[in-house]
Amino acid sequence: MVWFKDGQPVPTAKFNAKIQDAGGYQCAVKGRERWKSAAVRLDVQYPPENTSVSVNPPGEVVEGITVTLTCSSDANPPVDDYTWYRDGGSTAISTGPQLVKDNVSRADSGQYTCRGTNKHGPQTSSPHSIDVLYPPENTSVSVNPPGEVVEGSTVTLTCSSDANPPVDDYTWYRDGGSTAISTGPQLVKDNVSRADSGQYTCWGTNKRGSQPSSAHSIDVLYAPVNVSVEVSAPDGAAGGSRVTLTCSSDANPPVDNHNYTWYKSTPGSSSPLVQVGSGGPVLFLASLQPSDAGLYVCHTRNSLGGGNSSTEVLLHVVTTNNDALISGVAVSLFVLILVIPVAFWVR
Repeated sequence: MVWFKDGQPVPTAKFNAKIQDAGGYQCAVKGRERWKSAAVRLDVQYPPENTSVSVNPPGEVVEGITVTLTCSSDANPPVDDYTWYRDGGSTAISTGPQLVKDNVSRADSGQYTCRGTNKHGPQTSSPHSIDVLYPPENTSVSVNPPGEVVEGSTVTLTCSSDANPPVDDYTWYRDGGSTAISTGPQLVKDNVSRADSGQYTCWGTNKRGSQPSSAHSIDVLYAPVNVSVEVSAPDGAAGGSRVTLTCSSDANPPVDNHNYTWYKSTPGSSSPLVQVGSGGPVLFLASLQPSDAGLYVCHTRNSLGGGNSSTEVLLHVVTTNNDALISGVAVSLFVLILVIPVAFWVR
């Protein structure tokens, strides 16, 4: 007896059926192979195999597009139940041979598997990764150490952004300028100075786009410097006149009124400076007296320290001819007051 499968001789028709054994079988008497029997169809059934997931469109998945995941499986009879799972979970998220994601978002990123089932059993595919790409968002600047920035310290500004793929280019700008001052996720200011005060912005960029941060203000604090005094009568003033001395300084935070103090010393005197005023940047001498002449110094202070005026101001009190005339008249009147009564008494 000779056996044929799909018209081709086979050694025997006795076997443990496998998938590849499916086909049409015939037999014939050896030597009379021209006269084969009618074909008998052998249908080998089996559970799902080679279950897999494909994605359309292929390649990168960009936020906002439509993505279709398709599950396929080799099975006999064909799979009659497709079930979808995500990130290793045991709860189905969908059913059917296709899973469609309209307007896909970053929240859809994950590992997707499908399970194909027929009456002979199920099979689960390997996980298929969906990585949704999007341009930088929530770009921001942070400063370390936080809080006040004091002149002479080291300050590090760090730029961060939510992006996929991660930001590969950080660029720094200052005070709204269009020329980059630095690149990289960090901007380090060693020995920071008042000149570094300003508004800092960083741009985060990946291959999907760019986004700037909001401007971050750096306000460098420092103790008073360049303390100086101006006098309203630099060449001296007559007795009895009004004189104003004004103190100014460069400081951050600015000097409060109660942190101005005025001192005076008399030229040629060995006595130390004597406090003559406080409570504001202006010292008023309402009616100048000879005793007001001298060297004036202003002292200022803020929360970071204090400073004296770099030069002392010498105030002169000028004696005019009118002052001498008034003094002469006063002496004459005094003499007359004494002499006239005496004269009457003698007479």
